[in-house]
Amino acid sequence: MTENVISTEREPGLPTFPELPPPLAEAVHTVADRARSVSSEAETEGGLPSSLVDHMREAGLFSLALPRELGGLGARPAAMVDVVAALSAADPSIGWTTLVGQTSAFLAWAAPEIAERVTERTPFPIMAGSMAPTGRGTPIPDGDGRLLSGRWPYNSGCRHADWYVLSFLDHPAEGDGRPRVLMAVLPSSEARLVDTWDVMGLRGTGSDDLIVEGVRVDDAWTFDPFAAPSAYEGPLRGWTFYSFLMAMMAGFPLGVGERALAEFTARARDRSRLGTRHRLIEDPLIQADLLRHRTGMRAARLLVDEALATVAEKAAAEGAAPPERAALVAAVQHAMRSATDTVDWAFRSVGGSAVYTAHPLQGLWRDLVAGGQHIAFGAEAEGRAARCLLGLEENLSHLV
Repeated sequence: MTENVISTEREPGLPTFPELPPPLAEAVHTVADRARSVSSEAETEGGLPSSLVDHMREAGLFSLALPRELGGLGARPAAMVDVVAALSAADPSIGWTTLVGQTSAFLAWAAPEIAERVTERTPFPIMAGSMAPTGRGTPIPDGDGRLLSGRWPYNSGCRHADWYVLSFLDHPAEGDGRPRVLMAVLPSSEARLVDTWDVMGLRGTGSDDLIVEGVRVDDAWTFDPFAAPSAYEGPLRGWTFYSFLMAMMAGFPLGVGERALAEFTARARDRSRLGTRHRLIEDPLIQADLLRHRTGMRAARLLVDEALATVAEKAAAEGAAPPERAALVAAVQHAMRSATDTVDWAFRSVGGSAVYTAHPLQGLWRDLVAGGQHIAFGAEAEGRAARCLLGLEENLSHLV
């Protein structure tokens, strides 16, 4: 299987990933090498080739942050960001599928006995799902568990997943109690996949709809991810669920933005202004803009690194306070804004050829805009972080 995904050409500029075991670091390079040859197929088919997904699973790329006690690598979230950024630069759909594949680490907030049963049945599990609570859990009278029903959109990577993690509204059996949001863990065989992924960007992620109709889910297989920080030993100890989610997302805009700068620079060195002999790279305005966007992306990366380091340090001790976690949200949001500005500028400035579907910058633009629709990058998430940092609202401990 490995032979099918090894390329003789190496994507330039990839980091060395010193924290990762050498075979896993090599797997990241191998997947990045393969990106150019599979991107067209992935866009056409609406998902990554099975051979590539199998290689990524066997290498552990979907278990980077999964605690070691559960058979994962137990890598620091910062190392996960590095990998996602590198693969997003190689191909945004591969990077996005990799970051969503870290859903396996959600087990760090589930009951230990359930997490152990999942990983015993499926070593290196591929997990997908949705945080949008579009399902409903109806308590079973005089029994344990709920009947789960609903339809969930945007389940990236669901075509290859072994398990789904789906958010739902848990309605009390009686009385006027307000429903709460829980997550259910269920085998992929319990849900029906509906191919809805006809979209403008991130076409290769296979983010189809999932339908569940009256499936019984025992209480033990549901959990409240916001109830308490992870208690597993290792880098995730003390991390809140929401902080980990933001770390999952951080590498995507950073990688796409850097790839756009590389693509623009390469073309600006060869392309001349219409009607002149001067290369685009020789234009003083282009030089100034290019420097500004390079500096902006570098600053965005440093801000993410700083926020990650602060949360990691505090989580391992007394726990990161809401303002420290809100700063991570703000840093990841800033990374997306910086990348969006950079990709948009590169697309507009490189010339009319960028409108052709074969041009990489139009693909990067489409993919980044699509990824930016995720709730982690939305105005509501940014507003919560702002209110927390400004001291305007205190009851945000589980949402930043």
